[in-house]
Amino acid sequence: MDLVCEAGLMANGKGKALIFAEEKTTCDWLSSYLRREARVSCSAIHGSKDQGTRQKALEDFKSGNLKILVATDVAARGLDIKGVGLVVNYDAPKNIEGYVHRIGRTGRAGTKGFAVTFLDARKIHDQRIKKDIVEVMQRTKQKIPAKLQDMFALVKSTNEDD
Repeated sequence: MDLVCEAGLMANGKGKALIFAEEKTTCDWLSSYLRREARVSCSAIHGSKDQGTRQKALEDFKSGNLKILVATDVAARGLDIKGVGLVVNYDAPKNIEGYVHRIGRTGRAGTKGFAVTFLDARKIHDQRIKKDIVEVMQRTKQKIPAKLQDMFALVKSTNEDD
């Protein structure tokens, strides 16, 4: 909710955000939650939605009628939507290529954009992709948050004690 507010997606804000989740049910739940609790125009797209429904949601998102589009990786590639200032990986992608494609939906054509990835140190998958994400961040000269480094250092030392 803080990200939604900070990105200017509430009320009359002009921002747009794309949120990625791994599961279709998570997309539907997040979309519903954001509409209900944040009162922001939002829709979900995924493989179980018919093509017409997905196309309508994409058109509404492109035009600005929708502020947030929640999607599975069906929207990670091949979409060029102007004005996406924020990409959120609610669930970490399965691999680094997915990460790069997802975050590439923001900051296009020389504009600034932000990408946020939620990681859980208790999830083996998140521990594995963390290293790749850090390498991408280093290569692109981005600041690596201390929490990202600390979170996984703690897990590693805890696992070594076993």
